[in-house]
Amino acid sequence: MKIAYIITSDISRFRGSTLKVKNQVDTWRNAGHQVEVFARVPDFEKPLLEANRFKKPASFFKSILGKDISFIKAVENYNPDILYIRQSFPNRTYFYLQKNYTNVIEIVNDDIDEYKYFFHLHRNISSTVKLIATFLLRGKFFSLAGGMIAGTEELAGKRRFTRYGKQFEIIPNSVMLNSNSEDILKKNESASPDKRV
Repeated sequence: MKIAYIITSDISRFRGSTLKVKNQVDTWRNAGHQVEVFARVPDFEKPLLEANRFKKPASFFKSILGKDISFIKAVENYNPDILYIRQSFPNRTYFYLQKNYTNVIEIVNDDIDEYKYFFHLHRNISSTVKLIATFLLRGKFFSLAGGMIAGTEELAGKRRFTRYGKQFEIIPNSVMLNSNSEDILKKNESASPDKRV
């Protein structure tokens, strides 16, 4: 199977999500699948995992309302059997791809709770717009999914996700410590503090 793993995580830093993505890709490849990572990232710092990187617009409005044609064309050229989308802010680029490919969304957090918290922490125009945009766009994002994967039963059971009637699988979000991860962790020990997990 050809899998396009779509992320917006900062893959230039040592963190749990970077190791999780790397281990997931390695596991799929070891099982005989073809996997390519497509990352929309805010900058082009040196990545810690192999990925097709595309610069995400700095403007919040451009990043959600604009269609990233180069990103779309790269995914189309790869022609995957399935898109595996790590939860991100809903945007037109993803909507376009979701309409054209079978896709699964990995739920990593309660997006509404996260943006409500952000709004209460920083009451300003930016936090207000992000909270409103979350409510307006998330329905389309999750409705276009073929299925969902959550790291915990708590997330999988939330009405905010179950209301879309999609098949759910629960796969714990643990980071496997295999030999590759140990190498990365050893490199991490010698990294500067801002580059550590």
